[in-house]
Amino acid sequence: MSKRNVYFFNRIKGFYRGQYALKYFKDKFLQYDTLYFDNDYFFSENKSGADKLIDRFLTVAFRSRAISKADLVWVPAMAYAQTREWDQIKKSKARVFFDYYVSQYENLTNEFKSVDQLSDEGIKLRATEIDFMQRAETTLFLTEAERSYFFEYLDFDPTRLKTSIVPLVVDRRAKALLPFLNGKTTKPVLAWWGTNLPLHGLSVMIDGLAYAKKLGLDFTFHLIINNETKGGDNEKIFKQIHDLNLQTEVVYQHHFSLHDFSLETFILDNVDLCLGSFGGTRKGQSVLMNKIADAVSMSLPSLSEPSAGMAEYLQPGKDVFCCDPNPEALGKALYSIFNDLELYRLMVSSLEPIYEKQLSPNAFYKRLNSILA
Repeated sequence: MSKRNVYFFNRIKGFYRGQYALKYFKDKFLQYDTLYFDNDYFFSENKSGADKLIDRFLTVAFRSRAISKADLVWVPAMAYAQTREWDQIKKSKARVFFDYYVSQYENLTNEFKSVDQLSDEGIKLRATEIDFMQRAETTLFLTEAERSYFFEYLDFDPTRLKTSIVPLVVDRRAKALLPFLNGKTTKPVLAWWGTNLPLHGLSVMIDGLAYAKKLGLDFTFHLIINNETKGGDNEKIFKQIHDLNLQTEVVYQHHFSLHDFSLETFILDNVDLCLGSFGGTRKGQSVLMNKIADAVSMSLPSLSEPSAGMAEYLQPGKDVFCCDPNPEALGKALYSIFNDLELYRLMVSSLEPIYEKQLSPNAFYKRLNSILA
């Protein structure tokens, strides 16, 4: 069989998933010739008008040539957009695989609430996502529960679509040192990291920490918020921490990042429990959160609200601690976890096999093998 040309549409910056998909095809160089083109290589805001025009022409010409030769087009996570290149792909004979990952339409109209569903932009976002799914040979989703949620939110009948479940893929990491479990510290260290969104329920989380303190749990909690969150939203959380007299227990961090490995290093060395989401939203109870998958890769136990998507890979009460998304339940769960470490210790030992089978690069590659067969 002759080699096939694979073209990665748009960009894969910042996403493990796209980078691992690219590696999958690059490693199969006897079967595929693979091209990934990031227009940032040419385009720069600092260039003159003439240079910008030349670079734009080269970018369009290069992409157009790549599409015309492609046997297979891979649309990586968060890479879809309505562009002239997509119009050309739709008319091509290439097999198209669309890694849906998350819905930009749902994110902007529901999570961030920056776009109205019935606005021109909202209507266009919805139509674009449906357009990509209808053209694709297969559309990939992270969990069955999340697939159902997105189709429900899009108000779209997927009967004629071919879809497949490919869970998160996470870098292989060292095992967390778990200082409290191993007697290196006298109190457990908890951490949450990410963007302050209603989905995550940070307000519920802080109230739950206050409840755990009332029950007599002594702990340190690291609140690691990235820079995507608006300042006003964070200020509400800081005021809540102050009003609940948690200044001693809660440490605010904002300088750690997964991209420079500073966050990973901090978690591995210092953290005993990852906190997930407690927003009580329909979406939150459909997904396997990235931070939970990251924690699994470190053999670090997590506590989160129940989620049908998470339960597809982690058994609640055995592989992940779960509680209802309210302060009392969260506080009681924290107190119980660290006052009887038997279940905690068993959970630590269960996570590495789950990572290998479900979330590792090898597991990801095996799923791609079955999809592309």
